[in-house]
Amino acid sequence: MKFEIFTPTVIYELGKRKNQEDSVFPAKGATADSDRLFLVCDGMGGHSKGEVASANVIDAMTAWIKQRTLPNGIVTDNIIEDALQSAHQRLDSLDDGAENKMGTTLTLVCLHRGGVSMGHVGDSRIYHIRPSQRQILYKSIDHSLVYELFRSGVISYDEMATSPQRNVITRAIMPGAENNDKIDIAHTTNVQPGDYFYLCSDGMLEVTSDDQLLDVLCSDSSDVMKASKLESMTAENKDNHTALLIKIKDVVAEPGDENLPNDEHVSRFNEMATVVPVNAASSTTGNEAQPVVPTPVKPVAPPYAPARNTAAVKTDGAKKGMNKILLLLIILLMAIVIGCAVYILLNKDKSPRVDDEDSAEVSEMVEKSSNSAIDAETATDATDGNLGNDVPYHRERSKNQPNQAPKKAKEEKATPKEPQSNNGGYRDKIIQPETQRKDNQNESKDLNLRERLKQKSGEETNPKPDNNAKGEPSAEGKKIKLPL
Repeated sequence: MKFEIFTPTVIYELGKRKNQEDSVFPAKGATADSDRLFLVCDGMGGHSKGEVASANVIDAMTAWIKQRTLPNGIVTDNIIEDALQSAHQRLDSLDDGAENKMGTTLTLVCLHRGGVSMGHVGDSRIYHIRPSQRQILYKSIDHSLVYELFRSGVISYDEMATSPQRNVITRAIMPGAENNDKIDIAHTTNVQPGDYFYLCSDGMLEVTSDDQLLDVLCSDSSDVMKASKLESMTAENKDNHTALLIKIKDVVAEPGDENLPNDEHVSRFNEMATVVPVNAASSTTGNEAQPVVPTPVKPVAPPYAPARNTAAVKTDGAKKGMNKILLLLIILLMAIVIGCAVYILLNKDKSPRVDDEDSAEVSEMVEKSSNSAIDAETATDATDGNLGNDVPYHRERSKNQPNQAPKKAKEEKATPKEPQSNNGGYRDKIIQPETQRKDNQNESKDLNLRERLKQKSGEETNPKPDNNAKGEPSAEGKKIKLPL
């Protein structure tokens, strides 16, 4: 298989960065229609490190591939993988032992006798676009944290573009044996005149969607105008943004092409073969032989384990740990609530209460005590001739009863004074809870009442003689009458 191409177009912009860490091969202004090897690298690691890593990886890989291409013009996967190892060795030799190591991503497209080989490491991306069908045939899967979260079902496809972790990558070319990652390679022989191979760093994708990219590349403009349009769309991007636009002019078939590897449409490294965005175009026009890749309803689980996914594993582990902690806290809270409820129920019957029989007995004693007190007071008032009238607490001694004061004084000494009521001078009886004490008190009052009545009766029947000469009872003695 032989290819003819138009002169590739390069986009190489600084963006809002102070230094350019991207590298591209062929360089801007050095492209030709005879070029067959194309690379874009996005360096990282800060000033004087990212650009060193990207430039050295391109130098090491291009030199290795050009020198070791087979005599029949085929570039095998082993050649590409060995070229990556040579780039690792180059970075190891430049490593200064700093904690913040330099590194770079990589996208590679090679047109050779065996078809087209597409390889990538990191989140720089490769597209194979067919404008005649307005179709994306190949879109490399980013080695990024957000894509791993999407594959795991943690976030949706649309959330990848807005996630704050979208710039975290899970694979890169860096010094050190622990960073010796492999390159994902896909192959295609399904190439037609007018097809585009588009290589770009992630800076080109900040504000450019797949639909916008199709709008530009499927237009009737020249490649120079299309590149200018893409530059204007990404002019305000913060990151360095670099791209290579390769347009196929013609494809010449050769004997044995049917035996060449052609796994692009089923490759596990092709996003279009695993999941297609809802807004991606998949309509066909014309009589092209290549069928449209069907759109699955759900994303297919990854059939392989990524070589290195430290960031994603840490994030998933942290989320699982937080979920466990929350679950334990909820269980503990529920246990406390249940324990409190059980404690209240168990101790509810232990609260002090008065039985019905005891309550009735207390009520009866109170009633008896109140009645006795009322009877005693009524009798006293009757004795004094004031039945039905208010009786003050301190009564004045009657002139006709001179002998009664000492007895009343004795009674007041024997019986303690009771507190005066707020109700017009009536005395309030204090009801004591002890039954025996109430009985004794009532008995004492009854005894005092009988003694008083007895004394008064004696005074009626034997009035004091008057000192007058006639020897008749006094007028006051005649007026005294004790109502019984």
